[in-house]
Amino acid sequence: VCFSSRTPVEAQLAWLRQEQPRHLIARAAVHEHLALAAYEHGAPAFDALLAIADQVTPDMRRRVEQSLGAPLHQNYGLNEFGMVAVRCPEAGRYHVHGEHCVFEIVDADGSPCVPGGQGRLLLTCLTNPAMPLLRYDTGDLARVAEGPCPCGRTLPAFADLIGRHLHIACLPAGVQAQERDLRELLETLPAAAWRGITQYQIRHARAGHGPLRV
Repeated sequence: VCFSSRTPVEAQLAWLRQEQPRHLIARAAVHEHLALAAYEHGAPAFDALLAIADQVTPDMRRRVEQSLGAPLHQNYGLNEFGMVAVRCPEAGRYHVHGEHCVFEIVDADGSPCVPGGQGRLLLTCLTNPAMPLLRYDTGDLARVAEGPCPCGRTLPAFADLIGRHLHIACLPAGVQAQERDLRELLETLPAAAWRGITQYQIRHARAGHGPLRV
């Protein structure tokens, strides 16, 4: 059962309350929009949520799970490969389907990153005889896992997805700390303070000046 995420978020929530699905699959940004709107319009009841396409940040995960009252799961895949990995519900790392593909995390020189380090994620496909892809640069940054996964699964895994390196820009010194402090302040606001807010954006216009748009 599908519904367009291009409709106003209030209409999405009304449709969800009408249909009462137990599971919801949507882009990560849509989950966050629903979570923000649910503070004012009420949240439908879910057993689980699945985010696709967009990256889920720790702040987004906390907000969505708190507001919508269900765990937010996320897989990792590419159009060129299909499903690559599944996020571990116990430890948060990504278990890779080793029978399907091989992954590497390398630094700027192409050397393997050390445990805990982050670098470019390369994939080699093992199941596509029509068009083999060897050490394919996904454009994503990932962090190398340290030690075995606490869940007991023995599949190869990487610790976390950082984001697309083409979408990362270097900011002036101190800006990231200011942005982090502002986000942490927003996270501590009571639910009532979020009523009427559907999105927010922190802008860096010039040194020492970062307006918050809601």
